[in-house]
Amino acid sequence: GSGAYWKDFDWTKAAAAGQKVVGQPFSGKIGFVETEYLRPVAHMIAPGNKALHCEECHHPKGRLKDLPGFYMPGRDRFKGLDKIGWFGCLFLLGVVVLHGLGRIVTAGRRKK
Repeated sequence: GSGAYWKDFDWTKAAAAGQKVVGQPFSGKIGFVETEYLRPVAHMIAPGNKALHCEECHHPKGRLKDLPGFYMPGRDRFKGLDKIGWFGCLFLLGVVVLHGLGRIVTAGRRKK
């Protein structure tokens, strides 16, 4: 009923609701554009049946341990940055939990 896509799963209702919110007319027509996302996940390694295990390179004592000049996930770390990252994750988890609890507590109090 709200027009939100993730509530009704109806693209036309969601588009109409969005256009109404921004004060724009809606033609009733929606369309999609075919897109493609390319991400080089193999990063130039051998095919799976010939590849090394990730830890053989991405480890502090791995094959590339002495190769300088770049940051390699799994090999390099910055403890201060790790702590900031974990703090951010825990903080956001707390915010999400509080938001969820707030939605549960106030669910029956909405104006109709």
